Amino acid sequence: MTGLVQVSRESASLRQQVTERLRLSILEGDLRPGQKLVERELCDALKISRTLLREALQQLQAEGLIATVLHKGPFVALIGADHIHGNVQRAVRNQLEEDSGERHALRGA
Repeated sequence: MTGLVQVSRESASLRQQVTERLRLSILEGDLRPGQKLVERELCDALKISRTLLREALQQLQAEGLIATVLHKGPFVALIGADHIHGNVQRAVRNQLEEDSGERHALRGA
């Protein structure tokens, strides 16, 4: 699983960071449509717990980026261009809001 690196501990919650890292890996093609997501491999690559990974996968499943097959586990969903565009917009908006919040917190300190 190339393209995945350990998650650093920043201002966003660790779950948010993991979710964003996986989302970007899917949208950038590091995790390919139809690819099985092996929890043990992802946990090792990201240096995170299984519980944290499962929370992130649930969020991505709600967004339609992950599909879970009964008795087989999670796979990267087959997604269209409209879905990718919407997710990229959401990721940019989240990053801008996070950056704005950090600047606001620094001014108040």
